[in-house]
Amino acid sequence: MAITFSLAFLVLLKLLSPQRYVKTACKISLRDDLPVKEPLYLKRFNGSLEFVLPLEDKTIPQKDRGVLELAKNEELILACPGKNNELMSPPYDVVESHCVDGKRLDVEVGGVGNKTLRIEQLECANSVRAVLRPNFSQTCAKTGTEMEIGFEVETEYLPLINVCHDVDAADTIYVEHDIVSTIRGAKMLQNRPSFQEGPYPLYDGVNTRKVYTQEYQRQLFDDLLGKGEGKHVIRGLYYLAKGHLAPHADFLYGTWKWATYFYVNAAPQWQIINGGNWKGLEDYLKRLAAEVPYIFLLQNLHIC
Repeated sequence: MAITFSLAFLVLLKLLSPQRYVKTACKISLRDDLPVKEPLYLKRFNGSLEFVLPLEDKTIPQKDRGVLELAKNEELILACPGKNNELMSPPYDVVESHCVDGKRLDVEVGGVGNKTLRIEQLECANSVRAVLRPNFSQTCAKTGTEMEIGFEVETEYLPLINVCHDVDAADTIYVEHDIVSTIRGAKMLQNRPSFQEGPYPLYDGVNTRKVYTQEYQRQLFDDLLGKGEGKHVIRGLYYLAKGHLAPHADFLYGTWKWATYFYVNAAPQWQIINGGNWKGLEDYLKRLAAEVPYIFLLQNLHIC
């Protein structure tokens, strides 16, 4: 019995919006300055919230490019969305701040006035988790349902990853996301969250945690190939791991990296490939994104 496994990448190029040059008063490193339980860092553009991105500067090393640069008094909105979540100080889920200098922000504290705090002091009570939003009225790739992974901030939704998922087959057809040119300066992931299934009826009747265990996979191959054969297939690095489609390393912030931990953003992948050639391809695309003045829209087609 043959078991087939195929992978494909489609990479599209999209021009960055024009670079904005400002006289910098605040410089905040994503890698070195942000708190562990970081909020979302946002700004308002034409009345809507959007993510704040580091400015591109080709004159500095790639690893140092993940720096937020703000002009004196420029606004930076901090948000800790989610149930029972808020900034630890001041205790609000969304706070407006303004650049003072260095890594210091002037934060409005309700009823008290303004308070100057360093960026690392502005931490959420809980880690910010993304939300998976299926749109059951929109189809994709014939059998798929369009979905978005993003963040709910007050009345707005900020999408990060687009997903096409076949609900009945419990199989993701493809995902789409951007790789920014400052990716080499991204915050490092300090700990990994558990994968989430998302809202009903996703994975109804499927024990998602069980199917990725080696014990279950050995039994599966015993059933397919004969008793005792599973141990010869599932061994060492030869097991089916949760292979990220949009890998967490493609994203700048810790909150964005955590957003990749949904089962719709994973597919069974042999670990020897997942940590080998596949990882090499992911690393190559990040290097490529850092070398040219584009944002890459990466579409993954991953079928097992």
